[in-house]
Amino acid sequence: MSEATFEESGTVHGGKPPTVYKHWNSVLVGWHQKLQHNGAYRMDLELMQADIALLFRTAFGDEITPKILNKYGLRLSPQVDKAALSKVKLGDLTLEDLKAIVKPATEADDED
Repeated sequence: MSEATFEESGTVHGGKPPTVYKHWNSVLVGWHQKLQHNGAYRMDLELMQADIALLFRTAFGDEITPKILNKYGLRLSPQVDKAALSKVKLGDLTLEDLKAIVKPATEADDED
C-alpha cells in the first residue's frame, strides 16, 4: 500500500502499484494480477496501521468531527482533550463560542 497511487477516477493500470480511490461511501483498492490456473485461490490484503490511517483519511478527510466519532463509536483520548483545551483562551471566547463548546455532540450532529 505504501506504493499505492491515488486516482480520483479510480483508474487502475496493469503492471503498476495498486490504486486507492474514494467511491461513494467506500474506499477502494484496485490492482491487476495475472492468475495462472483455474481454481479457488485465497487472496489476502495486509493493511498496516499507516495504510488504515491513510484509508481513514481518504474516506473522511483530515478533520475528525463529533459526527464521525459518534457514528463509528470512537472517542478522543484524555491527552487529546487536554491538548485541545490548552489552546483555548477563555478571554477570547464569546458567549456563542462557550455555548458551542458545551453543547453535546449529538446536538451538534443534528445541525450537519
